Amino acid sequence: MQNTMIQKTVKYWVENKIISEEDQEIAIFGLDVTLSSIITISLVMITAGFMGRVLESIGLLSIIIPMQCLSGGYHAKTHLRCFLTMYIGWWCVTPLIPFISFFIGLCIVAISLIIVFMFAPVRHENVPMSEKHYIKMKKIVRCITIIGVVIGVWLSGLLGNTGVYGSSMIAGMGVVAISIGVAKMINYRGGEGE
Repeated sequence: MQNTMIQKTVKYWVENKIISEEDQEIAIFGLDVTLSSIITISLVMITAGFMGRVLESIGLLSIIIPMQCLSGGYHAKTHLRCFLTMYIGWWCVTPLIPFISFFIGLCIVAISLIIVFMFAPVRHENVPMSEKHYIKMKKIVRCITIIGVVIGVWLSGLLGNTGVYGSSMIAGMGVVAISIGVAKMINYRGGEGE
């Protein structure tokens, strides 16, 4: 159903000269990714509302989404797998957030910084990158990582055990580091398991 709706929308855009016929495939891909992302985020946030975990979810997503987009990491081959990975991951991580002490948060941050600085951005066959672009992205990812870490540590330290948003950001950094590590292992093994 989603594919049919996207196809009809893009066909309408081409017929009304909103986009050119050459851009049709790009528009289909962009709409598909955007719609799937909106559905996934909406379902996570609806579940978060029912579970009373909205603040934690916003903290997690505010780090995971931009970092995953810029630094790469594990990418599922289908929208369903992507949704299940995000949703199951959310169920696994959010209950642990209240238990992230300042010390544990610093440990997560240290490990995450090492992984991000060593391996990000992760190269992917579907996103070719020149060496110049790779170096530029590496600098951007490192800057965003440092900013996210500083804000997360500051908020969690400033607010202590009630610093759920800061702890969520730190947990998000840990999730991103795991995603980058998994992607590097898959790349190292030659693409197995993707």
